[in-house]
Amino acid sequence: MNEIKGLKGPKGPKRPKGLKDICVSPLGRFGPLGPFFMASLQLAGMIMIADEMTVQQLMGKYHALFFLFPLGFFCAALVMDILHYFGKRWVFVIGHGLVIAGVVMCVPTILTGMLAAQNYDLQDLIVAKHRTLGYSTGICGSLYAGLRISAMCWKLPLSPTVYIYLSVLLVALVFWTSDYGALLVTNISA
Repeated sequence: MNEIKGLKGPKGPKRPKGLKDICVSPLGRFGPLGPFFMASLQLAGMIMIADEMTVQQLMGKYHALFFLFPLGFFCAALVMDILHYFGKRWVFVIGHGLVIAGVVMCVPTILTGMLAAQNYDLQDLIVAKHRTLGYSTGICGSLYAGLRISAMCWKLPLSPTVYIYLSVLLVALVFWTSDYGALLVTNISA
């Protein structure tokens, strides 16, 4: 039970040597990708989680990892919309699927963000803006997915330019939200 990948200790797992500086300040060593790198290290089992962590705190640690899925799906949908604009008709349906998948992945991202917010002062302005933008991303993404589903089902005569504009706005909203998340991580590790 106390054994994780060969690391054993009398009171539970020990952190491998050489990763202490990653745990203390991920942004200082790996730049803006520090939180994502740290989340991937946790998943790989390279950084051990303290025994006294609750399930909510543990799930909150993976918010930065879950955030990558909506970002990737929405950016890929933007690429598909640009290709559709230049005449590739077959990518139109793929763009619909990517937006819908991005909205589906917004759900665990928002839920893990709510769990991660327990570690912060909820009255802090940056936390409030990040939370509001996160909810806005989920709502705007859902509305956009609804428009795309309607366009797919009822063959709405929308210009490909409309899809590009809406995809750009959605990707910009995701990046804006992530900027406030990066500010939170920077303030904690400073």
